[in-house]
Amino acid sequence: MVHCVNTKNGIAGGPVCQGDITVELTSGGVINSSTGVGLQANNASNAGGTVALEGKQGNGSSVTLSEAVAVRGDAADGHGVVGTTNGTGRYGVYGKSTGIFGYGVFGDGSYAGVLGNSRD
Repeated sequence: MVHCVNTKNGIAGGPVCQGDITVELTSGGVINSSTGVGLQANNASNAGGTVALEGKQGNGSSVTLSEAVAVRGDAADGHGVVGTTNGTGRYGVYGKSTGIFGYGVFGDGSYAGVLGNSRD
């Protein structure tokens, strides 16, 4: 594991790191970008259970994934992924699939896999 920490405004920077890295943000930190991508995580593996970018709340849910995913929200309590918007024609969470057997948004749960709520 490579540990790259050289903070500027609470954000890790410094040399380009290769391999597994740990990035520490002090005081919460903010990632700003003028190129259109604030944070990018690439995972070259398509093996089941691999994740490119994961956000954990607390210790996470300890649920094992059988497929590879790009973004995963993992929460033991609370919500794994939340999207909000107040713009007309905008999406809080948006998923799109161009594959025959792909899903834009997929949910699987004992009570509700995907729950949508709309208010006037």
